[in-house]
Amino acid sequence: MSDKIQKFLAKLSSRELEKILAVTVRIQAADFGGLNIKPMKGHKGFFRVRVGRVRIIFKLTAKGYEIIHITNRDDQTYRDF
Repeated sequence: MSDKIQKFLAKLSSRELEKILAVTVRIQAADFGGLNIKPMKGHKGFFRVRVGRVRIIFKLTAKGYEIIHITNRDDQTYRDF
């Protein structure tokens, strides 16, 4: 994961961190059952997962799924990835 993602995760409470890490493991294993996933408009192969106030943006690659961005939902969430 990138430094930006690691810094964001370091600021989360242990409870939130546990939830986020569980979802990232499920994304990398392509286990999407019960997750709030939507494809991103205008970005082919990119998806977002909603986990409370946190958004996880990931993309489909030849090797599987890659986490691109994890952040709180705000006006800049979908612009900076």
